[in-house]
Amino acid sequence: MSTDKQAEATGTHFEVPEYSVSEKEDYLALPLKPREIQFLDALFAACESNNNAIVTSLELAEELKKREIASSRPSIDRYSRTLSNYGVFDGAFRRYGHQGLKRRLWRLRDYSSAKASIDQKIETSAKKKRNPIARSTRIRESNTQYLKSLEGATPRSENFFFGILDRCMPRSSWEDVPDNFMVTQLTFQSELVTIETSTQTNGDRLLTWSDKPVMRALLTQIAGLIEARLADVGGDVSHLENAFPIDTVEIASLMELEHPSNTKNQRRIYNAIRAMESTRFDVKVDDVQNSKFMKFFDLDESSHFLSEAHFRLLSHIDVYDDMTQREVPRHLVVSLGAHLWYRIKNNPTTKAIFRAHREMLSHRVSGIMQVVYDYLRPVIFKTPGKKKERKINKPLQHFARTLVPTMDYWAFKEKFIKGLKDHDPKPFENWKEESGDPVKVKFCGYYITLFRLLDPDPEYKTRDNLIIQVERDKWDPIIGDDNKKPSSVPASLTGKRQYSFF
Repeated sequence: MSTDKQAEATGTHFEVPEYSVSEKEDYLALPLKPREIQFLDALFAACESNNNAIVTSLELAEELKKREIASSRPSIDRYSRTLSNYGVFDGAFRRYGHQGLKRRLWRLRDYSSAKASIDQKIETSAKKKRNPIARSTRIRESNTQYLKSLEGATPRSENFFFGILDRCMPRSSWEDVPDNFMVTQLTFQSELVTIETSTQTNGDRLLTWSDKPVMRALLTQIAGLIEARLADVGGDVSHLENAFPIDTVEIASLMELEHPSNTKNQRRIYNAIRAMESTRFDVKVDDVQNSKFMKFFDLDESSHFLSEAHFRLLSHIDVYDDMTQREVPRHLVVSLGAHLWYRIKNNPTTKAIFRAHREMLSHRVSGIMQVVYDYLRPVIFKTPGKKKERKINKPLQHFARTLVPTMDYWAFKEKFIKGLKDHDPKPFENWKEESGDPVKVKFCGYYITLFRLLDPDPEYKTRDNLIIQVERDKWDPIIGDDNKKPSSVPASLTGKRQYSFF
């Protein structure tokens, strides 16, 4: 292989300036985690072995293997970004090879700058731990009640990403979250679970409910790419690579945005994708390996990178546009977070996490309806055999408190009914809440009925006596019974490409 072609195949590059080599022992004494110090040690060794200040990720991987440290591309990327977040690395892009392809370059900062940055991070982290965002007893009880409602739910791991984590993010980018740091607590089978939400990159914001249409559309694109790749390799999962080219204009089209090529739309999508990469959810339990919570959600795999209880939707973004010519990037290559990729790669035929109705990709669907949809998917599902199918039948006020305990009930009610009307206004044309007559709406695989109890029993008496009932549509093309689903999905439902996310 020629030198140019070798450069093109080596991926990320790392640079250790000559003046840093003499201070190696100082770097290895930095107040970092043992694995991060071992990663730095391997980097110094890779530079020495190759007699070069710049080494490739392939050369670094060889040194990591010698030390029995995770050496996959996601693992190297994770360590690199952590060290970048601490201020040990500076990130940049450089062109390599005869085709001039862009490659990320991580450059080791000088020792004094790295040490000062780490000390500041440690001090800031200590302040956060002393002053976490207060969560009331009512909110914690609601979180616990929410988790109890999922005890018969399926699929569980998917609901962790599109259910539990919904409760650990702001509702919109306008919501004030001091230091971009949130703490959410719940109790599961006497085990206290704390989930800390934070951003990994200075200047980026937290993922929010309003980003969910972008998130669904992006994952829909990835689902289609996975299907196409599996077909090309005869279904061999081992040949799948966690890197997916994304066109933000296509995402805008899936979201039904007017003028998909508009710079404003592309900026909105790119910012949401950046938030998906930057936002990290840290699950804190006493014992990760023996946690009942982790086991319940099938998150207790034994491999190294899955045992740390750190979760992100995206682990890496590369920009493939010349940004001197553009205001906002259009062409990206993204990688899924390690946990998410593990689940998708090892469940290629089901990919339940990608199953979403086309309507839910639209930018017009509110954050409240996105959260309602996420909650319903695992709670109300087809049961095997003659088991009684699950339904919801409870006061709307209790339903709201379970889903969004931080929101005022009247605000939830207004947004929820508006969301149902936006989806299908016809049933509401002559409906009067005070009459007690029911209104029934077909919403993305479910029938949702609202009606007011005129003379409720004490257990059902609430502020407005409104009841919500939800049941599954057995004829729905996604979550319906197999013998009642349409034999094929019309191409009009999947946009320009025929994705297999149904």
